[in-house]
Amino acid sequence: MFRAAVISLNASGDGTGIKAGLRGSAKAPAKLTLIVNTSVAKRLGWLAGGKLEVLLGEADHHGLIRVRKNNSVGLAVVEKKGNGKVEYFSIRLGHQALYVNRSEASRWCQWDEVDGWLEIKLPRWSLETKPGKGKAEEPAIAAPIRSRPSGNSVTSSLMGDPPPGRSALAQRGAE
Repeated sequence: MFRAAVISLNASGDGTGIKAGLRGSAKAPAKLTLIVNTSVAKRLGWLAGGKLEVLLGEADHHGLIRVRKNNSVGLAVVEKKGNGKVEYFSIRLGHQALYVNRSEASRWCQWDEVDGWLEIKLPRWSLETKPGKGKAEEPAIAAPIRSRPSGNSVTSSLMGDPPPGRSALAQRGAE
C-alpha cells in the first residue's frame, strides 16, 4: 500500500522568519537589528512605520527579547526594506550593552508568541555576556589529541605485545 507524499519545500532563505545580527565598527559600538520576513510580519500585524515595544531579558531570561506592536509607547520603528523582488522588515534596536560589542552575522532565531508578546531567542553570541557565567561554569578544555602517543605503540597495545624492555625473544634466549 502506498500513500501520496506531501512535499513542502521552503526556500533556503526562509529559515524561521526572524533573524538577529550585530553591526559595529572600531569607531562605533555594535548595534542590534532584527530582520523579519513579510509572512511573519503580516501574521503579527506589523506594517511599515509601525512602532514596537521592546523588552530585553535579564538574569535567567538573558538572550531573550520580547516585542509587541504598540504605536502609542513603542520606540522601535518597523522599516520596510527590499529590492522589489525580496522584501522584509527591519527593526533597529541600537547598541545594547547587555550583549557582545562586535559585529555578528545575522542568524535565524527561534521565536514564539507568549502572553501577547513575540519572544525571540537571540543567537548563541547573546549568551556570552550572561550574568553569572564564570570560569567555574565553562566546560573544561580537553587536552589536545596527539596523532601518535609518545612512547606507546597502538599496535603493541592492541596485539598484546609485552611492555618495552620485555621482549619475548630476549626471555627465550635467557632460558
